[in-house]
Amino acid sequence: MTNQKLKLDLAPKPKAKLPRAKYIGAVATVTAVTEPACEATRPKQGKKNSPVVAPSTTSVRKTDERLKRRLPRSGGPKTAEGKARSSLNSFKHGAYAKRLPEGDGYYDLQNAAKLELQPRGFIETACVGVVSHEVYRRGLLEDIEVQRIRASDYKRIDPSELARRIGFPFGPQYHHILVEPKNTFELLNDFRRDWIELASPPASGAVGELETKEDGLVVRAYKNGCELLKTPQCNPYLHEEFIEKIGRVMDSARRGKNYLGRRIADRGREIMLVNYWLIVHRTELSMCIHEMRNDLKVTVLTDVNLSRAKKHVNSNLSSALNQLAAVRDIKYIEAERIHNPKSKKR
Repeated sequence: MTNQKLKLDLAPKPKAKLPRAKYIGAVATVTAVTEPACEATRPKQGKKNSPVVAPSTTSVRKTDERLKRRLPRSGGPKTAEGKARSSLNSFKHGAYAKRLPEGDGYYDLQNAAKLELQPRGFIETACVGVVSHEVYRRGLLEDIEVQRIRASDYKRIDPSELARRIGFPFGPQYHHILVEPKNTFELLNDFRRDWIELASPPASGAVGELETKEDGLVVRAYKNGCELLKTPQCNPYLHEEFIEKIGRVMDSARRGKNYLGRRIADRGREIMLVNYWLIVHRTELSMCIHEMRNDLKVTVLTDVNLSRAKKHVNSNLSSALNQLAAVRDIKYIEAERIHNPKSKKR
């Protein structure tokens, strides 16, 4: 009995079982503890035994909805810079496109290149194909340049820039008249009508009308002007002397120093001064518009992107021609070596 008790006391005691964990979702939770676990039997906190937190169902659902949602179309660039960059795609298609074009024009160009260069063999034919492709792209760039130059003739000139260049003395509400001015005959007829109405001398005894010496100049100019402008159709070349003589009168009227200027200000007829200025400066205005048109054409001709595209195409064309010449030289040297083994050419 004693030996049996001793054997039972010396028998190893069973280790305490660790509590099993139930997983709710992805987080392990302990439900029951029968015996406190000792430090030696606790699982080490490492990558294998550490609990893994899975993403929640709500976040996964939101991610799926975001990926499945159709994004709205941008509709192209909105800013001026973005539109300018988008317009350069024509240069990319003209100079940097890798896809060969289709159409009778391109095939005719290929046949003309083969007829002129007379390729022999697959390699020479491939080189001639590259040459015809680069020639086609160079022609495409030239067409783009011509189209832009023609478009510059119809492009609207900036009225503010034109007014600044020519020194237009009136407000911005009249700048649009500079871009598309009336015919000189129409301007002169409008000025004649306003001159007869507004520059007529005041009645005798009118208060505040004739106050300065400038008013007397208007009266004398009015009598001479009515004599010259009495015809229904005015000619700017026949009446150019009168137009130049009343320059001082119109300058004083613009500054409000005579009764003509005061009438124009009271009745809101500043267009009379604008018409007179356009008649006097019609030659300078025409030359300035022509210069601005030329500036637009120069901008097209000196475009950096167009120049870079041309350089790229010309470089490829030159390289293709050099490769064709090198292939033919190699063939010639090889044929010479075969027919004349003692030849020094290698």
